Amino acid sequence: MIGTCGRIIDFYKQRVIELNSIQVVVLDEADRMFDLGFIKDIRFLFRRMPAPTERLSLLFSATLSYRVKELAFEHMNSPESVIVEPEQKQVTAFKKSCSTLQTKKKCVCYKR
Repeated sequence: MIGTCGRIIDFYKQRVIELNSIQVVVLDEADRMFDLGFIKDIRFLFRRMPAPTERLSLLFSATLSYRVKELAFEHMNSPESVIVEPEQKQVTAFKKSCSTLQTKKKCVCYKR
């Protein structure tokens, strides 16, 4: 099942779906969910799912704020962080150049 928190809660309250047999939970953009005020909805859903030891929970976030870490430790079983690229390397200096070529010489330059 894939859906927004609001839609899943809506279906749950209408008894269209059950959450007690969920095996895997994927929460993407967790930091944005906090920023937009969806933390209560996330906790509502997690509390109606099997215990963290009985399901696989994956939480993806561009930033790991204190609130995102708190959610991970509250609703996950032995959460671990995976950092894909810890630091962006910035180019401190580079050389700019511009060449103006005559039309007949452009083909020669492109072939090099």
